[in-house]
Amino acid sequence: FPPRPAQPGSVPPDLCSARRRATDRLEVFAPPQRLADRFEGLFLARGVRHIAGAEAAIAQLRQGCQLQLRAEPTNRQNPHAQQILDESGREVGYLPNYLADEFAKVRNSADTIGLTVLKVNPPPGGVHHRLLCAFTCSLELGAKLFQGTMYEPISADASPMAA
Repeated sequence: FPPRPAQPGSVPPDLCSARRRATDRLEVFAPPQRLADRFEGLFLARGVRHIAGAEAAIAQLRQGCQLQLRAEPTNRQNPHAQQILDESGREVGYLPNYLADEFAKVRNSADTIGLTVLKVNPPPGGVHHRLLCAFTCSLELGAKLFQGTMYEPISADASPMAA
């Protein structure tokens, strides 16, 4: 489509279209933090709008509620997909793909990855921002994650962040 001139105060049409772009796969996230006895990271649950009953289940969650992960190897989008379940086993979302892929590297580890609710953002906030979660893992397990060129800064001028 040829670009259309934007009206004053409006969002240009190419910024709000449903068309796919190469930048759609770019994801910015905070690196997990190394604490004295563990690694800890934050993420927003994905896929909430695609799961029947997820919003109602999320509305009942409170800060600190424990969550569980369940592998979904038949997922067409990502064979490493991990469903997020509440304490009663109701599905409330998915791990972001970057986390599902990382956690798949250590799936057979004896160490566990803890998951808790950090915040539930009620409407009118977007459903894609509804559930903020925290994950924790041991120092040994965390040292195996988030390594390699995929996690290097995009720009050579970027300052490094300690994980």
